[in-house]
Amino acid sequence: MFFVLPLAYETWAFPFRCALCSPGNNLLLFTDVASDVFFLIDAIFHAFVMEDRLARRKRSRLRLFQEYLYRQSLSTILPSAVFYALTNSHTPLWLWMLSGVPRFLPRLFRLVRYFQKMQMNLNVDMKRLQIVKFIAVLTLSCHWVGCTYYWIARILEFRDNTWVGQFEATMPGVFHRELSPWWEHYVAILYRGWIGLAPNSYRRPPQNWPEQLFSVAVMFMAMTLSAYLLGTVLPHIVKKDVQLEE
Repeated sequence: MFFVLPLAYETWAFPFRCALCSPGNNLLLFTDVASDVFFLIDAIFHAFVMEDRLARRKRSRLRLFQEYLYRQSLSTILPSAVFYALTNSHTPLWLWMLSGVPRFLPRLFRLVRYFQKMQMNLNVDMKRLQIVKFIAVLTLSCHWVGCTYYWIARILEFRDNTWVGQFEATMPGVFHRELSPWWEHYVAILYRGWIGLAPNSYRRPPQNWPEQLFSVAVMFMAMTLSAYLLGTVLPHIVKKDVQLEE
């Protein structure tokens, strides 16, 4: 159960890096290393406890460790090594962002498989699991939407027609894209993510084509989340009327 935290961390950290970090200034370097240490401990742990289900016997520890470490090298260790090697001020920003994709995708799939296994576990309270899943999906969706909007504005060099430029013009004494610390930028990201997923949040349309195209995807995501809430979470929260069922 505890190991799900490093998996969820990478799902949160990847868009954060694309939005606010750079190869020469990775704000999440220490937490990235700590997350990879957990995965290394997991590889060593599985080498001593994993059972060979095909032969129904225990393999030698050395052989088991070599096979599991090989699989982990392809999915975790090697992508992380490439990512750290490119984390320097000489690496182009686009290449550094791209190097984080092989690190991110296997952990995302592993997180999805974890929740799928939890749904098949009869000892798990399904009501609580669905609520936790919805909170996680809603929070990460807000985070991803806000970070993607900020990344688009970053690619467009924070021009005045981007939402960051408009946000700075609206709050000149509170937010400045060059002088404000990173946490104020992240608060603005969360704000943009929440209003992006909220109904009737596009009274003022985006002023450039990349943001307009992404807003279409965000509106579709908002409708999907609403349908997910109505179809998955509410049946576990709302009590059934026994008289109506009879």
